[in-house]
Amino acid sequence: MSRTFRFYLPILLISLFFTIVSVIVIKGGYVNPELYDRIPHLLSGKSVAERVFDPGAMDYNLYQARELSYLVDQIDVAVIFEMIQRGVPNMISIMHYLLGTIAVLILYAFCRRDLELGFRTSVLMTILTWSAPCMMFGGSYTRSAKIGAATTLVAVFVVTYRLLRKLRLGERPALSELSLLGGLTLLMTLWDRQGFFTAISLFVFLTIIGVLTSESGIWRLVIAVLVALSASMVYNLYLGPWMIHALNGYWPDFSYQRLPWKEIREEYSAYMLEGMGMLRRAIFYNLGNMMSWIIVGIFLVPAAIAGNRALSRKVDYRQALYPLAIWIGLLTSAVLMPVVMNALMRARHSGVNIPVFQFYYYPLVTTYLWICLLAVGLSRVRNLGKYGSQAAQLLCLLLVIGNLLAFPKNRDVYFNGYLKHFIDPTVVYFKALREVQEGGIPSEEALCHDSLFRLFAHRMHHDLPKVESDKRFIPY
Repeated sequence: MSRTFRFYLPILLISLFFTIVSVIVIKGGYVNPELYDRIPHLLSGKSVAERVFDPGAMDYNLYQARELSYLVDQIDVAVIFEMIQRGVPNMISIMHYLLGTIAVLILYAFCRRDLELGFRTSVLMTILTWSAPCMMFGGSYTRSAKIGAATTLVAVFVVTYRLLRKLRLGERPALSELSLLGGLTLLMTLWDRQGFFTAISLFVFLTIIGVLTSESGIWRLVIAVLVALSASMVYNLYLGPWMIHALNGYWPDFSYQRLPWKEIREEYSAYMLEGMGMLRRAIFYNLGNMMSWIIVGIFLVPAAIAGNRALSRKVDYRQALYPLAIWIGLLTSAVLMPVVMNALMRARHSGVNIPVFQFYYYPLVTTYLWICLLAVGLSRVRNLGKYGSQAAQLLCLLLVIGNLLAFPKNRDVYFNGYLKHFIDPTVVYFKALREVQEGGIPSEEALCHDSLFRLFAHRMHHDLPKVESDKRFIPY
């Protein structure tokens, strides 16, 4: 057994455990109404490129430049169909758990090697991530865009942290390191529009540090992120649409990317308040629930004290501003920018305000950002004194306990809230698929009219009785 494998083995086992628990908790997932268009398209006889560059089938032609997620969606659908053929009907997103595992592996290495948090605290951070409702209840297949952007964000955060630390030590980042930062940032933008907005937040963060301090090397990082953003915009505006037209013969519709600015200006304060509420709920629903209010204050105070001590030791006034610049940058990029992002999402899509989506799917990117910030905050706590390490462990443990105590409430929201009218008929849906797998006719006659069900049955080499019209069994 190699040393690297032994290092990561506890995290792999924890990830496997939480994956199994999550799949059991969500009862194999549910049939999202959007899948009636997406699954037939992804199982069609078209080439991979034709399926990927087709937002008309994947997103109702609401072009969002997230073809990377469509590529990964093909893996989910292939696994789902294979499991159905084997008599195990489900709508589980295998990529949700694989990408989540990659994220916690990166986070664990960051906590152990960069932040020196120790084994126990690093393991607790892993458990905290997996016990977050956005991970525990997020395994039903919808699309891979948000978890992909969130996982890449963790990698971007780690690389940025290392480069900033290198600059503080007086070292210049190598071209390969800057290329890695730019490449990961570009990758994050290609998953989803949230990834693009998060890249803008990173650009703002680095620019604030560059303006307020004398760190000349910081502008190299700014340029790397700016190049990534520029490349992403070129893809969004030119390359992506050209590929769609070349492969499928139509130009995508940009209307979803055009925000209702007149409405936003008229209701600016209301949207910002909703954005603040969404940020608060995303953090406190996923990081310990009510305990988070206490925890955040506890670890921010000593971290601020440490920053003030560092500031008082500086001689050059611009260098002395570095800790202050970090705080201003963090408040802007991790608080103000997510609030703005949430407000814009709310203006564009009212569905993000549905209670279950306050902890499930949409908050993934924000949650992962704050988990990374929490890890850095705990490292500051660990460095404060003799019992700093134990304090960091205790704080993280309290957050994990908070997530576990909130589990029954979150489960009730998931199963008895907005998703209930999808989940309940899915139980019948899965039972009927097993009946077809055994060579029979579904006991629920209405399913014979369901186009998606008929597709699965046909692919299982079981043709259902002919019907005159199609009618979806899962309501939209």
